[in-house]
Amino acid sequence: MKIKKRETITDYLMYLEKRGMETGYFDLQEINKIHKSCCSHASTQVIDFDKIKDKLVKEYQLMTSKSCDCLKILPTKQCIDLIEMKSFVDIFKNFKKTRIDKEIEKQVAKFNLIKKI
Repeated sequence: MKIKKRETITDYLMYLEKRGMETGYFDLQEINKIHKSCCSHASTQVIDFDKIKDKLVKEYQLMTSKSCDCLKILPTKQCIDLIEMKSFVDIFKNFKKTRIDKEIEKQVAKFNLIKKI
């Protein structure tokens, strides 16, 4: 299948999201459906990136790898946001007991962002 060249990043991101939906790899869901423990009131539509990874690993018999929790494709801002949720839940639960800036720094240091991307 020949893919038509997109003129702008915005066009390409719009195409990427549409194509992901058409092929069944992308499934837009409210973030509170994916991460109930920390986002029960959030309604932002995101793509469950862990689900995509699991599907690709199974479909193509790949070794599993790291991933982020969700993707948010923002064509008008010309970016894709990678969202990691679970690891910060405990930090915010204990907000009054700890210096949150130090705890966040420690958690971010544990991430291997290159592998997740």
